[in-house]
Amino acid sequence: MRGLLLDEPLERSSLLMQKMDAEGENIRQLM
Repeated sequence: MRGLLLDEPLERSSLLMQKMDAEGENIRQLM
């Protein structure tokens, strides 16, 4: 159980990073 709970935040943070990267690419294309 502990391992799963520890893995969840890592997955969420990776998803947030991917979203931020995608947004950054969109902004670069607009500029």
